[in-house]
Amino acid sequence: TKGNSLIKDLTMIKSGLPYLNKYRKKVGINTCVRKAHFLAQISQESKFYDLEEGFNYYWEALISTFSAFTTIDGRKNAKKWGRAIKDRNAKEYKAVTKANEENIVNWAYKDKNSNKNFASGDGSKYRGRGFKQITWKSNYKSLSEYFNSNMKIDNEASVDWVTNYKDLTYKSKDAMVSALAYWAKNNINSVANENNAISVEKVTKKINSALKGLTERKQFFKNAVKILKVNDCLKGSEIDIEKGTVIIVSGTDTKKEKDPAQSIYWVMYKTSVY
Repeated sequence: TKGNSLIKDLTMIKSGLPYLNKYRKKVGINTCVRKAHFLAQISQESKFYDLEEGFNYYWEALISTFSAFTTIDGRKNAKKWGRAIKDRNAKEYKAVTKANEENIVNWAYKDKNSNKNFASGDGSKYRGRGFKQITWKSNYKSLSEYFNSNMKIDNEASVDWVTNYKDLTYKSKDAMVSALAYWAKNNINSVANENNAISVEKVTKKINSALKGLTERKQFFKNAVKILKVNDCLKGSEIDIEKGTVIIVSGTDTKKEKDPAQSIYWVMYKTSVY
C-alpha cells in the first residue's frame, strides 16, 4: 500500500515479477495458497529489495548467530570486527566498516558447504543473495544445476551461479529464479498446501531450520492471503497442471465410519483433490 510499503526500492521486484509469473509453474507453484506461501517467505528473507546479505553486526550478536565465532579465535575476531555499540540510536554508534564486513562474512561462512577457508573469500562471494538469500557455494552450484536441468524454457542459456554469483544480487531474473529453484529442489510445495499458521511453520522449517523470523513470516503470509484473495479461490482454481493430480489429506478429522467388511471403524480424513 502506498505510504506503508516495506519495500525501500521497487526496482528489482518490479522487474522480477514477470519472471515469477513465467517460471512458477515450472516448480509447481500453481495454486493460490502456494503463491501466498512463496511470497511470504521471500518477503521475510529479502523484503523484496535487499538482495545482498549485510554484516553490520554488534560483536556479541556474531557469537550467538554464527558458529564460526564461538571458538577462541572467533570470539576475538568478533570483538575486533563487530560493532562496539549495540544500540543503533546511541550517540556513539558507528557502523561496521566495509573492510570489517568482508572479514566478518568470510569468517562466518568459511570451511563449510563447499566454501573454502577465510582467505579464499568464498564467504563474501556466496553470502545470502537474491530474493531467497541463497547462501553457500554448494547451493549456488546445486541450484544452477537444478535450473539447467528442470527449469529452462525453450533454448535459453544455462546459468552458472558459482562463477556469476553477483547475478543473484544485480539481475532480477537470477534473483527470482534462484529462489524458485530452491523452492522446488527442497520440495517445499509438499508443505505449502494449507492456509494456516501450522503450514507456515512447516514451510519455514524447510527454509530456516531455526525458524528465524517465524512471527514475521506468519504475518506476511496473512497479508499475502488477503491480497491474493486466497479465501476466494475455489479448489482447483488458478491451477494449470498438464500432468498429474495433487491430493491433500487432512490429518485432523475425527469422524469415524464402520468398515462394511469387518467390525472395525476407520477415521475418515478430509481429502481435497487439486
